[in-house]
Amino acid sequence: MFTIPAEFSGASTHRDGGMGLRFTTCELSAEHKAVAMGYVQQYGHLAFSPNQVQASDIPSEPAQDGKTPSKRLRNTIYCYYEQLGGKDVKGEFEQFYRRQMDAIIDKYKSKLD
Repeated sequence: MFTIPAEFSGASTHRDGGMGLRFTTCELSAEHKAVAMGYVQQYGHLAFSPNQVQASDIPSEPAQDGKTPSKRLRNTIYCYYEQLGGKDVKGEFEQFYRRQMDAIIDKYKSKLD
């Protein structure tokens, strides 16, 4: 577990209902900076308290990213679309997405008795 004193310096809302949270620390040692950078893009539990946080305050189960499987699939299809050189102009991605979903559905339909 990585713990450091920090100031909760701001928050913003996201379209998907999530939030962006900003924390500011005092100067950190090189070791603490390295640990913090190692956590970038990782999911975990965040505990903030004006007082010291106890280890028992941290949930023991792994943190989940909060994205539904369908949202993860849509995001993956969008990344694939971009790799193919697609630009989301005038709903082109939506058409591409529907074709990909139809192909996935047809694949599973063919496996049904």
